Amino acid sequence: MEGIHPVSEANGRSERAAMLCGGRGGRSRDGGGSLTRPAQDGRGAAAAPARLPGALPAARSGDTRPAPRVQRSRAESGPTLWGRAGLPRGAGTGGQQWRRGCERCPRRSLAGRARGRPWPREGRASEQRPVLGAPGAGQRAAVRQVTQLVKVTMDSSPYFKLVGPDGVCHQIPPGSFCTINILFTPEGSKSLFLQDHFHQLVCSSEREKVSVPIRAIGARPVLDFPAQLDFSSCPVNHSTQKTLLVHNPGNLEACYSLSTESPFTASPATGTLDVGEAKQVTVEYHPLQTGHHCTSLAVHCDRGEDTHTRLLGKAKDFNIGLDKYSLELDKTYLTLSSHRTTTIHNRSNITARFQWKAFATEAEEYQQKIRLCHNLSRPPQEIAKALVMKRYEELDLYDRELEKETAKIEADPMLFSDDVFTIEPLEGEVGPHCSAEIKVFFKPREAQVYRKVAYCSISGRETRLPLHLTGEGLEPCLQLSSEELDMGKVLVGEAYSYEAMLVNKGAIDAPFELIPPTTARGSCFTFRPQQGIIPPSGLQPIQISFSSTSLGEFKEEFHFNVAECPKPVTLTIRGHVTGLSLHFSTGGLDFNDVSFGFPQTLSCHLISTSVVPITFHLRIPGDGQGQPSLRSSDQVKDNAHPSWEKGTLAPCQEKPVQFTITPSTGTIPSQGSQEIRVWEESGHTWVSRWG
Repeated sequence: MEGIHPVSEANGRSERAAMLCGGRGGRSRDGGGSLTRPAQDGRGAAAAPARLPGALPAARSGDTRPAPRVQRSRAESGPTLWGRAGLPRGAGTGGQQWRRGCERCPRRSLAGRARGRPWPREGRASEQRPVLGAPGAGQRAAVRQVTQLVKVTMDSSPYFKLVGPDGVCHQIPPGSFCTINILFTPEGSKSLFLQDHFHQLVCSSEREKVSVPIRAIGARPVLDFPAQLDFSSCPVNHSTQKTLLVHNPGNLEACYSLSTESPFTASPATGTLDVGEAKQVTVEYHPLQTGHHCTSLAVHCDRGEDTHTRLLGKAKDFNIGLDKYSLELDKTYLTLSSHRTTTIHNRSNITARFQWKAFATEAEEYQQKIRLCHNLSRPPQEIAKALVMKRYEELDLYDRELEKETAKIEADPMLFSDDVFTIEPLEGEVGPHCSAEIKVFFKPREAQVYRKVAYCSISGRETRLPLHLTGEGLEPCLQLSSEELDMGKVLVGEAYSYEAMLVNKGAIDAPFELIPPTTARGSCFTFRPQQGIIPPSGLQPIQISFSSTSLGEFKEEFHFNVAECPKPVTLTIRGHVTGLSLHFSTGGLDFNDVSFGFPQTLSCHLISTSVVPITFHLRIPGDGQGQPSLRSSDQVKDNAHPSWEKGTLAPCQEKPVQFTITPSTGTIPSQGSQEIRVWEESGHTWVSRWG
C-alpha cells in the first residue's frame, strides 16, 4: 500500500501531517522521519503529521529488515507515506509507529508479496543536486547550505484536502522541515468506509518535483488465529481436540468460514464475530493411520484476506490389546450353549472406545454396503415396464423406499453378528489403565465344527484386533446296546421275538424315530415302539418280531433317525431261514404174529438233518381212536370182564389204541436224532395186526 493511511471513523475525518525537510540526498542522523500520533480535532477527526517529501524511515536498533526505498525522478518521484484506516489511537511515535505502518503495508505483508507487490525500494538521491529529504536515525545527510522553496499542491478530491491554502510555497532552511496536514473526510454512505481510497500530494522545488501517493485503507475484520497448531503425539483411531479462543480485534464484523482436510476437522465451520468479540473454535484430530500428518486450516472472511493456520499431528499405536487372540470353546450339545471370556487391557492414559466388527477393514465394510445397496435395486425390466405404463406414483414410492433403505445401510456400523457365536458387550469403553471382560457365547445349530473371526476396532490401535473363535456342536448321543443282531438259522414260517436296547449317553433329550424299511425282507420285521424321546442317561427297549415265508440268508439294516443328528443310529440284523428235514432210520416196523399175553417192542431212530432244532409229535394213523387196548395181565385178573364172554367181542363204538409210542413228542436238536420205541400187545385173539 502506498501513501498516507489515515484513521477511518464513521462520518468522521482523518488528518495527517506531512513534514517537509530541506537538505541534500542522504540519510539524517535524527529520528524525525516517522509518523507521529494522530491529533484529535474538534470534530472528531484525527490529525496525523508525516514528514514530506522524501522522508525516509529510520532503522530501529536490531532491525535487520531493509529500509523502504523510494524511486525519485525530477518529474514524478517522491517519498511515500504509510498509514492505515483504523490505526489505533495513541500508537507509538518515532520508528515504532513507522514500523507498524510498514508492517501493515500490503507490500510488506505476506499476502501482499503473494499477490506480487514488491518491497518498497530505498530511494537513491544524487549528491550533485539538492533534494527534499527527511533526516532520520542512522542517516548521514550532506545538506547543501541553501534554503529550499517548496510548493505543496494537491488535486481536488471529495475525501482528501490540505489543511490550509493550496499551492502555498514553504521556505525550508537547511536541516529543517515543515509540517503539512492532510484531512481525510469519507462522508456519505457506509460503503465508503469499506473501500480503499487513493490520492497524491505534489511537492515541487525549483529543481525537482516529488509525488507522494496517498492511500486510505477501508475497514477490515481481523481474526487472530495462530500461525501453527501442533497436536504432537496422539493415539491413532482416537479423537484429540484443541480449543482456540478467537478474537476479532479489527474494526469490522467478521463473517468467516473454516475449511481443512482429513484427519483434521474444525467446528463450528462457519460463524460471525463482531468487533471485539471472541468465540471458541474446536479443532479435532482423528487419524486413522499412524505417522505424521500436516495440513492447513483455511480461514476465509467475507472481507479481507484469507489466512492459514498450519495443523500438525503425529499418530501412533498405544499399549492397548487383548489378553488372547483365539478362543476354543468347549464341545457343546445342540440346543445347549457354552461361553468363555477374554479381556481388553488398556495400559494407556486415554479412554479407549471399542466395537466388535464383522470385517477386518473399513474398505471391506464399504464393499459390503455397496453389495447390500445393489441388492435393493429394482430390476431394470420392471422399471422400464412401469415407465411405459406411466405408473409414476409407483416409481416415486419405490424411490423413497429405496432412499430410506439405503440410508439405513449407510448408517449401519456393521457390528459383529453371527447365528452361532455371540459377543457381549459389542461396544463400550475402557478407562485408562483399566480392563474390560468380554464374554463369547457358543450355541451350535448343527453337529459340526464352527470357525469364525471377530475384529475389535479400538481407539489407540491402527488395525482391528482379530479374535479367532472355534467351537464344535455335539448331537444327542443315542446308541444301541448292540449294533448287530445275529438271528442264526430260523425256520420258515415260524415267528421269532428279539429285543434291542437304545441308550442315551448324552446330556440332552434324544428324540428318535424308525425309518420304515423298504425291502421285502425288511417288511418281515416289526418294531415296538417305532418312535419316542429318551431322556439323558435313559434306556428304551425295542421289541423286534420276525416271521418269514421265504428261505435263504439275509442281512438287513434298520435306521433310527435322531433329531439334530446328521447320521441315524443303525441296527444290523442278519440270519438264515431254512425248512424242516426229518426221516426214520428204517422204512417200517414189522411185529408179525403177536401171541396173547406176550407184548412186543420195536424201536427205530428219528433223524433230523435240519440246521435248526425240530419239535415233533408222533402217532400211528391206522391205530384205533378209542380207549387203550386191555392188557392180557389185566384181563386175566378180572374174570368178570366182558371180554370173557362167550362168542364174539362185546360191541364197542371205537377201536382201541393198540400201539404205544415212546416218546410221542419232543425236540430233536439240529442235525440230531431221537430213538423211538413202539410197544404192542394183543389183548384179543381177533385183533388184527398193522404196522
